[in-house]
Amino acid sequence: MHSFFKNTVGKKEVLNFYYKKLDTLNFEVDFITVETSFGDTNIIITKNNNLTPLVMVHGLYSCAPFALDNFKALEQNFKIYAIDILGQPNISDEIRLHPSSNDYGKWMYEIISRLHLFNVYLVGFSLGGYIAYKTLAFEESRIAKAFLISPTGFVSGNFMKLFFTFYLPLKLYQWKQDSKQLAIISNALCTEKDTFNLHFLSKLIVNYKLGFLPFVKVKKKEAKRITTPIYIFAAAKDIVVPGNKLIRKSKKLLPSLQDVLLLKNSKNQFNTEGINMITAHILESILKTK
Repeated sequence: MHSFFKNTVGKKEVLNFYYKKLDTLNFEVDFITVETSFGDTNIIITKNNNLTPLVMVHGLYSCAPFALDNFKALEQNFKIYAIDILGQPNISDEIRLHPSSNDYGKWMYEIISRLHLFNVYLVGFSLGGYIAYKTLAFEESRIAKAFLISPTGFVSGNFMKLFFTFYLPLKLYQWKQDSKQLAIISNALCTEKDTFNLHFLSKLIVNYKLGFLPFVKVKKKEAKRITTPIYIFAAAKDIVVPGNKLIRKSKKLLPSLQDVLLLKNSKNQFNTEGINMITAHILESILKTK
């Protein structure tokens, strides 16, 4: 199987952060592998067996433990299924699905159905938010509500800004491993500095093939068919998925949109305050309907 890691040593260095992040969680989890028609998918499951199921999907070039760590407060109210997306720096199969097709939606529906889950709450960030949307577009019958956090595929950031604050510094860091370039990337993406995430990013850039996915824009005809309640969370200072632009587009595209939350001081990577606000909003949106 083709690998997106540049070598076995680099893979070990990157995945070391996977297990380190997992070790920081203050609750027990299980691992299972679900066979799908696209590839074997790793899932981390919390042990609250009698609680409502919540499927959590991480962002681009990330992994399930990071998503679980960010939204660990949800563990008290839900049995969480944190998915390792195929073809990302995690322990699922290294197979990338084409974003413009129905593959992501079909893949996620296969997982949910093979886990025998119904009335699922679906939470996705970045690429995970796009996957949540594609799941609804493919087959929404098992989803109770969907929470899309800075989902890709809806809007794009300014190309020149992205080039000089992300793409160019990334290439320069790959070449020279200059900490100044890493700082430029971190400042552009992160609301506040996180040393652990910065170290993870430094290893990822050097050891992983960051082929940028050609996300097509969400199709109006496809979006209009969705009836499941959708909630959108956006960051006003996000250069990848600009928050104000995302909210305007979502209101035009999604007839089942229930609510939006714009974090005015947040960038693409939220800080603790932003994550707490999103978590509280998710809990309020779910618990008030029970």
